[in-house]
Amino acid sequence: MRLRLFVIITSFWFVALPSPGEPAARPPATPVITATEADKLAWFKNAKFGMFITWGLYSVPAGSWHGLTENHPYGEWIEWALDIPHADYAALAQTWNPRQFDAEAWVTAAASAGMKYLLITAKFHDGFLMYPSRLTPYNLRDATAWPHDPVQELGDACARHNLKFGVYWNHVYDWQDPHALRPDWRHPGASATDIKHAPGRDLDKYINEVSLPQLRELLLTHPQISFVWFDQAGKTPALTPARAQQFADLIHAINPRIIFNSRIGPCPSDYQSEGDNEIPTGQNHQPWETAGTMNATWGYKQQDTHFKSAATLLHNLIDIASKGGNYILNVGPTGEGVIPAPELERLQVIGQWLKVNGDSIYGTQASPFPKPFAWGRVTQQPGQLYLHVFPWPAEGKLLLPIINSSIRVRWLASGKKLPAMPTPDGWQITLPATAPDPIASVIAVDCTRPLVFPKASPDEPPQPGPH
Repeated sequence: MRLRLFVIITSFWFVALPSPGEPAARPPATPVITATEADKLAWFKNAKFGMFITWGLYSVPAGSWHGLTENHPYGEWIEWALDIPHADYAALAQTWNPRQFDAEAWVTAAASAGMKYLLITAKFHDGFLMYPSRLTPYNLRDATAWPHDPVQELGDACARHNLKFGVYWNHVYDWQDPHALRPDWRHPGASATDIKHAPGRDLDKYINEVSLPQLRELLLTHPQISFVWFDQAGKTPALTPARAQQFADLIHAINPRIIFNSRIGPCPSDYQSEGDNEIPTGQNHQPWETAGTMNATWGYKQQDTHFKSAATLLHNLIDIASKGGNYILNVGPTGEGVIPAPELERLQVIGQWLKVNGDSIYGTQASPFPKPFAWGRVTQQPGQLYLHVFPWPAEGKLLLPIINSSIRVRWLASGKKLPAMPTPDGWQITLPATAPDPIASVIAVDCTRPLVFPKASPDEPPQPGPH
């Protein structure tokens, strides 16, 4: 059966893919999504936590180039930040040999951390393809002597561990292509978000002859891909709705169950990507995600040792979940193929917490309360509230502003009941002198009936209950 499927896919690949330089054929019309496909976002909404892997040629210099230290905060931008001639940068491929790369170990680390999905940078702004390709020699198989396809191997490992697998794909930047877009930071008066569509640059030529064919090849040869994470489109008016829609149409034509983020550009997408490390102050009622770093950089940068604490990262996850979103947290492996120890240590702490308290994160909905509490954050499932207590109340009391006639209050970790007393303003929960968890203690509140809230004050709108 496997051999037969391989023959079918391989035959389709050779028929479907253009020769280098040949324009991409217009994909067929978007198919009608069937009832079974209608909830293709269900896994994403339930997952809440994923791993972002930023890895490529830039991981080799690790923030330094012939004695020069990159001043850009992101190590993966070194080619652009230090104005390295592309031929010199591309020569890094000749040294690429990450002997310690182990897809199984990387995915195991993600699964142990409680992550439910994972992506890798298949194509970053430098234009290098981190997988074999027939469309350009600037790819991992042809430009290096390294006999691996990390996209394939990570996708297979994710399948073994029941994680969804995706790819980061930059469809508008390509620093080695004269027709792709690029930031213009070095000219007087230019801002970090300025994009110059230079005279003679033909963005449609790049899209139709390079970017679309490469993405099509990637999706056809790697059927494990469940989502595509686009980038940078929000910073350029050159990516018009029609141009962005070409990428959406291509994905829909190949596999309508593949989802993609809003950074594809000004066309309908499946979920909203917030800014890097940006957590909204309020709730967003559409599916959304924050991508975050553990230190400042995404790609490995040796001099960046300013790691956020495990508590900060875990609080970020809880905060995001309480607002209905997902958190995809980055690791930046070294040029040797090793995830740095400080990143693994933080993942281990988060994973240990989720093993005990995962019910308060996975599959939950945003808090029924419109604003966060000073003592922490709330998530919910039908008939259940989860109170995540961060700073421990000094007075040993916590007020939950619901006035249901009957609730059951317990520690999620142990199931032990907590005393609670009804008051006109809600249920007052009595806490022990010290927190049972040093990072976030979780109280489960069982409510058999719809939530009832105290009467709102004149300057506060009524609080919605769960739907």
